[in-house]
Amino acid sequence: GIAPGENPALRFSHDEGFRWKVEVPGEGWSSPVVWKDRVLLTSALEETDPPTLAVLCYDRADGRLRWRVDAGRAAGSTHNKNGYASASVATDGERIVAFFGTTGLFCYDLDGKPLWQVDLGNLEHQWGTASSPVLHGNLVIQLCESSQDSYLAALDKTDGRELWRTPRARHGCWSTPVVVEAGTADGGTRTEIVVNGSSSADQSDRAVTAYALDDGRELWRVGGMTQWVTPTPMVRGGLVFCTSGRNGPILAVRPGGE
Repeated sequence: GIAPGENPALRFSHDEGFRWKVEVPGEGWSSPVVWKDRVLLTSALEETDPPTLAVLCYDRADGRLRWRVDAGRAAGSTHNKNGYASASVATDGERIVAFFGTTGLFCYDLDGKPLWQVDLGNLEHQWGTASSPVLHGNLVIQLCESSQDSYLAALDKTDGRELWRTPRARHGCWSTPVVVEAGTADGGTRTEIVVNGSSSADQSDRAVTAYALDDGRELWRVGGMTQWVTPTPMVRGGLVFCTSGRNGPILAVRPGGE
C-alpha cells in the first residue's frame, strides 16, 4: 500500500487503526478507487441469482453509501477464487468506467448517472474475467480475454464507440494493461500499451506484448512467462517489470523496440 503523509497507521484490528468502517454488500475482489471525496467499488450482490452487478460509491469522510447503481445480472462462468466483480473501476474525475465481463462495459458520471454501456461479446472462461479498464486521454482501453476469441480494444470514453480492436491468439489473461511512454531507437518517443502474459498451450506464445496506442497494432513481444498470469506490469526507470503466475520468472523489459 501507499500512505502519503507522515503519520500512516501502523496497527490494524477490528477495533483500531481506522477512522470508520462499513459493511459492503455482496462479494467482490476489486480494489477501492478514491477520487477526492468518493470511494468507488464493484460488487456482485447475491440478492438475485445470478448475482446483480453493481458499482458502489462511499463518502470518504464517514463511509456512508452515497449511491449504488446496478449494471445488470452476472453472465458466463467464473471460479470461487475469482467471482464476478474482480475488475476495479477507472475514473478521470468526470467519468467512471466499470467492466463486468460478458455483462459488458459501463460508464457513469460521478453521481452514478448512466452515460453509456457496451456489449463486448461472450467472454466465457472457466475462471471468469478480472482485467480492469484503463483510461488514457480520450480512450478507454479494455483487455477482453475468453476461452475462444480474445482481444484488446480501445473505445471513445465519451460515447463508448469502438475505435479499434486487436485479436489476441491467447485464451485467458487476468492482468490489467499499462500505458507506457517509450523511447525508440531513432531517438523519438511513442505510447505503448503493455499486456503482461497470456494463457496458451504453446509455450512460445506465453509472452508480454506491447501494442500501439493509436491503432492497436502489435509492436513487440517478449516470451518467457508462465501460462497463468494475473499481475499488472509495473513501470519504473524506463523499464517494464512483469511478474508471472505461480513460481514463474520476473521479466524486466525496455519498451520501444520492435
